[in-house]
Amino acid sequence: MNPYSPPTYQAPPAPKKPRRWPWILGIVAAFVLGNLSGQAAPGAAESATPSSAPGYATAETDGATGPLALGTAVDVNGLIVNVTEIVTRAEYTTRLTCASVSYENRSDRVQTRHPWHWQARNPNGASFSSWLYTEKDALESGDLAPGGTDSGLVCFDVPRDKVAVIEFAQASLFNDGPDAEWAAVE
Repeated sequence: MNPYSPPTYQAPPAPKKPRRWPWILGIVAAFVLGNLSGQAAPGAAESATPSSAPGYATAETDGATGPLALGTAVDVNGLIVNVTEIVTRAEYTTRLTCASVSYENRSDRVQTRHPWHWQARNPNGASFSSWLYTEKDALESGDLAPGGTDSGLVCFDVPRDKVAVIEFAQASLFNDGPDAEWAAVE
């Protein structure tokens, strides 16, 4: 090699491309497993929950036949849910229609409660998601331990005379409709 010749340039090795597919696969698997763990295994609801207990309708039978009367408690996978009354509230300058709801966890696992599990539907079938209602009597979101109870208001930015049905649906990848519904008209 001639000491006066310019040095030869060697390109650095190409950087390794990050492998994204394991991350994507892991996220999808965690999402699917998380949604599956929120649902009881087939046949488990009958043995571990009081779905046949007197006084409670089961979501698989009564909830599917049409809207229930206010005050009718429904067993949805061991979570007893109920809409007891429809009231109106004002927050800021908005007049809201609110459903007074209650929860009782009769299962042997932690269940979740959240205003986003609820929707209002008008007589024409249009659905309305819950409104962010922040007063003292609002339903709080979070976990509900076995044996735990909670209640509160879930509100909608819909006039009272436009609410025909209140619907409850647990969040799930495989949920294709409400688990229970109550007639909001008298």
